[in-house]
Amino acid sequence: MELNALLKKELFNKILEDLPGIVDAAEELDDVKRSLARLILFFEDQYKPPLGPEKGNNQ
Repeated sequence: MELNALLKKELFNKILEDLPGIVDAAEELDDVKRSLARLILFFEDQYKPPLGPEKGNNQ
């Protein structure tokens, strides 16, 4: 087998070996992203400015 083809085959096999870990990491990152989004929404709801006329606005 040609060296280039052999290297490609070895690289492909290594990627296949690592794929489950890559998928797990991607799922964990997705969980973190969802948690951060919930946290941001929580703080946005908690710290909304009060409704009504703004102070210092002479209208």
